[in-house]
Amino acid sequence: VTKLEREKVQESKRIREQEQHRHTVTLTEQRARWHEEKLKELATLRESLTRQHEQELARTAKIKEGEIQRLRTALSALRDGSGEKVRTALTLEAREEARRFFDQERVKLLQEIAELKSSKRQTDEALNTMIIADKMKAGDLRTEHQAHQEQISKIKWDCERDIRRL
Repeated sequence: VTKLEREKVQESKRIREQEQHRHTVTLTEQRARWHEEKLKELATLRESLTRQHEQELARTAKIKEGEIQRLRTALSALRDGSGEKVRTALTLEAREEARRFFDQERVKLLQEIAELKSSKRQTDEALNTMIIADKMKAGDLRTEHQAHQEQISKIKWDCERDIRRL
């Protein structure tokens, strides 16, 4: 009788340990999957930022080349002798160029801010979804644990009944 009882207790312990091991493996796999997804997202973001940086460098180089050419033209005009007219024209041109550049940068920054807000909102939504899913999974695990405990107590009760019957 004690041998049967001990075997049933050992069997229930083994089943519980297997269930716990299975849940632990599932949880570890899910975390690994999330980590891989995050790494992929970071790699994509890194590539995107690298491309943006390269585009920005090319645009800046183009702007500087244009400015150098304009200044060379202005220098040759100054050497030719039309001093005051050239200065006034250069000043007006520089103001206009600065205003255009400022407007372009402002529009670009406003677009960037809108994109960042949108991505933040999406990230927050994804985080909230993951938190809810995690809470639901934890509730499921608690429910399963309780069900296992009930099964164990039923098995114990059945064992005791069998022992009494024997």
